[in-house]
Amino acid sequence: MEKPMKKSTLVSAVVVIVLAIIAIVIVMLVRNNNSSNSLSTSQKETYTKQIETNWGNFFKASTSLKDREGILQEGTAFSQPIQTEFNAFSTEDSAASISSIVFTTKTAANVVYTIDLGGQPVLKDQAGQALLIDNVWKVSDSTLCQLLSLAGTKTTACPTKS
Repeated sequence: MEKPMKKSTLVSAVVVIVLAIIAIVIVMLVRNNNSSNSLSTSQKETYTKQIETNWGNFFKASTSLKDREGILQEGTAFSQPIQTEFNAFSTEDSAASISSIVFTTKTAANVVYTIDLGGQPVLKDQAGQALLIDNVWKVSDSTLCQLLSLAGTKTTACPTKS
């Protein structure tokens, strides 16, 4: 006949099992979180090219208003300020060059960029953000709002700081 387990042994066994289950759940959550935020080398290369192209087009003088709206997070909300601000570029050759892109998630990246007018840098090493929306890497609204703020332009599309 088997000896009955002591109460303290039973409690210890239950505690060990519960701790093991918690450890397994934590490991699974960490693995899932890391895999959902990581991109393959191929994805990073493809996304980097898309971001560079779209940011270049966004700041290029010859880009139409409609095309700019298409590569801005909420482009149509910014039609008026985009049209006003970028009309100033129409007589100058404007460009944006990107010095770094750091992917923070699969759908967001921090971007460091410089804006040139007439071949001369006018805003160097600006911090911005690119967002993947509907399979298109777009300039974030917050990036444009920062630039509009630097220009002294106020728009209802940009949140006001209190």
